[in-house]
Amino acid sequence: MTKLIQQILVPEAAHELCPRCGSDAARVAVGVTLSDGDLLFDCRDCGFEWGELLRDLMA
Repeated sequence: MTKLIQQILVPEAAHELCPRCGSDAARVAVGVTLSDGDLLFDCRDCGFEWGELLRDLMA
């Protein structure tokens, strides 16, 4: 028998604060990009999702 290899993808931490709740539990949404190629971020605490354009406007 052959062994099956299982790959577990862990979302990359975004190292920034959530614009809605201020939590530092933001991460890059894996495999999701917006129509113009920007990354999509999400907060593990409140579930808010935002793109790079909103992140730049909030900075």
